[in-house]
Amino acid sequence: MMLVLAVITILATMATGSGNAAFYAFAELIPKLATQMGVNPAFLTIPMLQASNLGRGLSPVSGVVVAVSGMGKISPFEVVKRMSVPMLVGFICVIIGTEIFVSVEYQPFCFELSAVNFLAIFDFMHLMIFKGFHQIGDFFPFR
Repeated sequence: MMLVLAVITILATMATGSGNAAFYAFAELIPKLATQMGVNPAFLTIPMLQASNLGRGLSPVSGVVVAVSGMGKISPFEVVKRMSVPMLVGFICVIIGTEIFVSVEYQPFCFELSAVNFLAIFDFMHLMIFKGFHQIGDFFPFR
């Protein structure tokens, strides 16, 4: 079910160009589905959230793709074609990371810790990859 919700979210994001609209449209389903299935809500939420973020780069109508293609004087479809492999690899990493760091069974205390740990690790990896290793010190509040 997690994979189905994430794929629906990424397809809606690709169609609309807005990650937030797609995520919040389907996020209302999560509490009810998690309760009915007896699974951890974070197990369904985290992949959907990251799918909505990754799907923006795969949408030829999203603002960032239109801006980048305009600056590069190339077609938005060319940008999407070049971004599709890294985005899909990122999507697979999110699914694997969710399987590893988030428990399927609902455990309130464990849920909060594992979801926070997963998001902290994801933010740290994002910072290292996109901001560069020289700015890692900005991630920590102390020096």
